[in-house]
Amino acid sequence: MNAILIETSGMVCSAALVKNGTITAMKQADEPMQHATFLPQFIQQFMEKGIKIDVVAISGGPGSYTGLRIGASTAKGLCYATGAKLIAVNTLELIAAETIATRKTKGTVIAMIDARRMEAYVQPFGTDNTPLTEPEAKVLDNNSFNEYGQEIVLCGSGAEKCRGMIRNATIHSDVNPIANDRMLTLVEKAFVAGRFEDVAYYEPFYLKEFYTNAK
Repeated sequence: MNAILIETSGMVCSAALVKNGTITAMKQADEPMQHATFLPQFIQQFMEKGIKIDVVAISGGPGSYTGLRIGASTAKGLCYATGAKLIAVNTLELIAAETIATRKTKGTVIAMIDARRMEAYVQPFGTDNTPLTEPEAKVLDNNSFNEYGQEIVLCGSGAEKCRGMIRNATIHSDVNPIANDRMLTLVEKAFVAGRFEDVAYYEPFYLKEFYTNAK
C-alpha cells in the first residue's frame, strides 16, 4: 500500500508518505495552527517523488473544526486527482495508540481532546487500544471517570483540565495525534477491512455541531 497520511485535527500539522507499507518521509509544522500554510507544501513535496498513491488517509476527528476542514478538503482533492481511496481514522483512537506506544500505561487509557470551558471530547480504551465506549462530549468534574477504577491514564489536549481534579489519574496532556507509525497501523486495519469513505460525501467527525462555530 502506498499512501499519504494527513493529521490536522489539533495544534500540530503533520503528514507522512507511505511506500509499500513503510513510512519513507514525514513532515511536521513547527508553528501551531498553521495547517493551511504547511500542508500544501508537505503534499507537494510528497507528490514530487512520483509514487502512485493508493490511499489518502486523514485523522477524521473529533478536533478543531478548521483543522478538520483543511485536512478533509486536501484529502478529497488528492483523491480526485490521483484516484486514491479515502480512509478516515478516529483521532481519539490515534491519541490513545500514541500514548500506549510511548508512555508507561496501566489501567484504562482515556483519550481527551480539549473543547470549550470544562468540556472535552473523550473515549476510553483498554491497554490494547480497544475502544470501551463510543466517543462523547463530556463536562468534566471530580467524578468523571470513577467507573474505570483506581488506575487511569488521561491523555491528549483535554487531559490538562483534569490536573489536580482527578487524583487517581496519570496525565499525559502533551500527547498529540501525529501522522506516524501509529496512524499507519490504524489505516492498515481500515484498508484490510475495506473501510473506505465516499469521497464526494465525506464529512469530518465533529461530534458536536455547535462546537463548529467555536473554532
